[in-house]
Amino acid sequence: MYLFNNVSRGILRQSLALSLAIVLVAGGVAVAQTASTASSSTSLEQVKRELKRVEAERRSERKALRQLQQQINAIEARDARLEKAARQLQAETQQAQAKSKQARAQTESKLSQLETKVQAATSGRTFGSEFSSYLGSHQVTLVGDAAFDFIYDRGQDQIHSTNNTFNLKFSPIFLYQVEPWILFEGTVTGHLNETTTHYTLPVADFQLFLNDYLEVVAGIFDMPFGEFYEDYSAVWVNRFITAPVPYDINAIVPPTDIGMQARGAFQWGRLGQDVDYTVWMGNGATFANCPAGATVSCVVPGDELNGQTNIHYQSNGLGYGARFRFYPLPVDSNLGYLELGASTYDSKYFDNLWMYTWGVDFAYHRGNLQARGEYMQMFRQMPVGVGSDHREGFWFEVGYFLNGYQLPWVGDTVNRQFQKLEPLVRFSGVDQPAVLFGETPYAAPGVSAISLGFNGSPALFTPYSRELALGLDYWIAPSIVWQNELDLEMPESGGYYSDTRLPVGATPNDRAFLTQFAIGF
Repeated sequence: MYLFNNVSRGILRQSLALSLAIVLVAGGVAVAQTASTASSSTSLEQVKRELKRVEAERRSERKALRQLQQQINAIEARDARLEKAARQLQAETQQAQAKSKQARAQTESKLSQLETKVQAATSGRTFGSEFSSYLGSHQVTLVGDAAFDFIYDRGQDQIHSTNNTFNLKFSPIFLYQVEPWILFEGTVTGHLNETTTHYTLPVADFQLFLNDYLEVVAGIFDMPFGEFYEDYSAVWVNRFITAPVPYDINAIVPPTDIGMQARGAFQWGRLGQDVDYTVWMGNGATFANCPAGATVSCVVPGDELNGQTNIHYQSNGLGYGARFRFYPLPVDSNLGYLELGASTYDSKYFDNLWMYTWGVDFAYHRGNLQARGEYMQMFRQMPVGVGSDHREGFWFEVGYFLNGYQLPWVGDTVNRQFQKLEPLVRFSGVDQPAVLFGETPYAAPGVSAISLGFNGSPALFTPYSRELALGLDYWIAPSIVWQNELDLEMPESGGYYSDTRLPVGATPNDRAFLTQFAIGF
């Protein structure tokens, strides 16, 4: 447009100059006519040539003006097209941004739904429901464990006789899922050795999963006191072949009960920081025979026939218990796994007598290290003239997997076997001076009456048992293990004679070696 305006102004100036020339020429003609007729012809020719030149310049400028106008029109058309394209691009950009925003919102919504599903899937009820839907309803599952072992107990005197025996234990567990929230569990345990074969039904219960925080169990169940019975009693889960002394012969709390329990858990902090609880009510503990030192005054009326002096303190009331476990370490702390627990169990027996038990326990795992332990006490009211029954027990064990170590002077084959080993140490003991002499392993001087308690070692005696157990496990697979155990008695006194009810006194330390092949399935 600027160029167009300049051209227009040039043409205007030339037009004015042409008009002025014509006037001047006309005036000159008039003057020439009056001055001289001879020169008029020459001047006229010059004027004509000047007019032709001016006309040619005007035609040339008009042509340039038309070309310039065409260029301006082309530029304006191109600007219009560019502006249209810019508007279209802006519209497409806004549309793409809107679609991107919508897609991002949809993605976030899907991720939120997926996260909700994943979090919901961590609950036992949701997992059980989905697992049931995958397999179908009315599921029957067989799990359990089996073990074959050899026990060598070298007797050192008339009390401790030599004991060499093979044993087989088979414990199938039947799980029957009636509905996603109803499960029945039944365990049949068979013990076979050189002289006897017997079967028991230690567990048979219904488990009702009411919601994510509450489960109801009804039937015969492992006693949820402490850690051992419920969590470590399976032959391939227990790092040792035997049970700790407080859970062995003359156990401070019974291994099972029949009744009902409510249990559940909730997360109180970050992932891994949880609390679980179990409360139960059952038929209570049962005691048999008079305690050591008891007199005929403990005889129940009607039992005097034929000089009967033993009584059966059968449960005539209910037992009540509770266990709470606290997990303080979050998973992402890299400090390991720590469990702190407390248990209590009170039971009424023999009409109006009570037994009171409490205990504390812990378990800690970090890397290859595993440690656990427990302390417990039991106090039992006794009939008039009998005295009191106060028992306490403890156990502590530690083990370490060698799978992270290499022996420098051997080859890969030996190292692969070496890395499957787990050395273990356990120290346990009980103090139970008023133990029932019917429970004492030694019935009379010179007579061996050793009985294997709850998966127990024969290297035990009462009432003051102290045992050091050394173990070495070889892990073939996570649920297949070859276990070896050396039990060392450290006695204070050796129990009571059943005929005189007098203490045996100090006895030589007994030794026992056990080896076992165990599998869980």
